[in-house]
Order: sequence, then structure tokens, then C-alpha cells
Amino acid sequence: LIYSLCSAATPIVVTYLMAYVRNMYDFKFLKYIDGLVYVMMALPVFGTLASSIQVFKFFGIHNNFPAFVLIARFTFGGMNYFIIGTMIKSIPKAFTEAAEIDGAGELQKLFMVMIPLTMGVIMTLYVLDFISCWNDYQVPLIYLNNMPTAAYGIYVVKNTQGDMSRIQFKLCACFIIVLPIMVVFVILHDRLMKGVSLSAGVKE
Repeated sequence: LIYSLCSAATPIVVTYLMAYVRNMYDFKFLKYIDGLVYVMMALPVFGTLASSIQVFKFFGIHNNFPAFVLIARFTFGGMNYFIIGTMIKSIPKAFTEAAEIDGAGELQKLFMVMIPLTMGVIMTLYVLDFISCWNDYQVPLIYLNNMPTAAYGIYVVKNTQGDMSRIQFKLCACFIIVLPIMVVFVILHDRLMKGVSLSAGVKE
């Protein structure tokens, strides 16, 4: 549970900050961030797997949970980058302009205006990443093999209990794995399903 919560939070925070800077400021070099994201999405994961393992071992990140969550997961990209960027661009500039008139600085605009307006998208993407991390057994198997997760446990059960005599045990294990996801969805159901109106606070 701690692995899924932390592993989903780090890339969401970094991706949001990168998308915010890319879409809120007009520096010319920022346009190259999009190209970098495209390249990162195009590179095959298995082509860099062996080298990444060696790098992680060299820097002490391999089998180091805090370092893995804070350093290896300190990344951005993928569809989340473009989804968040599109959401930020769709927010009327009148919100940030009103904040500037009231004397808000850059951090105040970020934390008091933009993040509250996009919280629905942030929570939705976070829950989806949490589910992905919760169901992922490959990353812990490769990079954190001394600290197996619940999904890795299901993987072991599936591959070591081939007979049908313990089918009840397998079904119970699968139910335990699904239960936290159901609890998260029930708690955040209203937040995920609630529509976002960005024009309600704008006066013509």
C-alpha cells in the first residue's frame, strides 16, 4: 500500500509541475519539453532495462525503497503530461489575472488558483496511477526484489500453485488484492465523477 501510494504520487507531482511551467510561461526553450516527452514515450522500455538496473545499483537505488520512490520515480511524461497540460490551457486566464491584481505571486497562483481548479483531474490521474502501481508486479520484481508487494505475491501464487486443489486460496488472494481498489473508488467516487466548471467564476 505504501509503495503504491508513494510511487503514484511522485510522478504525478513532477508531471503537473512540468506541464504547468510548459503551458503557463512563454519561454522558447519550453517547447522542446514536448519533444522530449515524445521521445521518452517512443523509447522501448526493455531496451533500457539492463542499463537502468546497472545505474540503479551503482547509485544505491536498487532494493532501496525510499531512494527508488523519490529518485527513480522522479520523472514526468506519458499521456498524463498532455492531459494535465490540456486542462491547464483550458482554464481562462481571467482567474490568474484576477489573482495577480489581488497581489498574488507565482506560488500563490499555483497553489491557490490552478491546483484547486484542476484537482479533479489530478485526483483522477492519481487514482489511475495508484491502481497501475498496485497491480504491477514487474517493477518490484526487478528493482525491489527484496521487498515484494502484494501483486508480486499473486504472481508467485499463480506460478507456484499450478494444480486446481487450492483454487479457493487463489480466489481469496485475488479478492484481498481487489478490496483496496474498491475502497479507494468508493471514497473518491464523488470527486472523480463530479464535473468541473471553469467558467462559473468569470464575469464578462
